[in-house]
Amino acid sequence: MKKIVYIRGGKGSNTAIKVMTHHLEELGHTVVRSKEDPFQVGLSWGCSYDGPKPFLNSGVNRFNKFTAFSKFRDAGASCPVTYPIACGV
Repeated sequence: MKKIVYIRGGKGSNTAIKVMTHHLEELGHTVVRSKEDPFQVGLSWGCSYDGPKPFLNSGVNRFNKFTAFSKFRDAGASCPVTYPIACGV
């Protein structure tokens, strides 16, 4: 079923955005990049979405990755070493 897909976030010049756009259009979907354009479903790229429509990756950037890695280590799972940093440093 063909849909109008809104890709939220990511620059149009980003290779991954270009590839995703190409794949979606090859499947027959129409891709829009502005939230003002009408759309039926969406895909978040680096920014969250709280709207009522179906959105892939809508919760992006909603959790603390530093804390998630700490939980991995607490569970005995190997993961990258992370260090907290202050904003603006």
